Amino acid sequence: MSDHEIIARAMRATNGGEFAKLWCGESNGHASASEADLALCSYLRFWTGGNPEAMDRLFRQSGLYRPKWDERHFGDGRTYGRATIERALERTSEFYNPKSQSLYRDGI
Repeated sequence: MSDHEIIARAMRATNGGEFAKLWCGESNGHASASEADLALCSYLRFWTGGNPEAMDRLFRQSGLYRPKWDERHFGDGRTYGRATIERALERTSEFYNPKSQSLYRDGI
């Protein structure tokens, strides 16, 4: 799917209202901006099939994107954005399958 298709589908989903708020840069309802970043990355993980490059590309287009995303925050050189994506990827193995328009799980 194209970036536009991913965003459009995410906004039409049952939880599309929450996705849309995060996509537009609203972090209300989250304990911090970092928690909002993680929430958006979790949605992006689902809709991109867990593709970290696509997650990064899409996050950069969102209203939550800020310079902190590219700052190195870890001794191993990882940026805040990379670490946030990694955390989102650890959370589940469920993803959207555009071919069947349903969920699929790793290994099933």
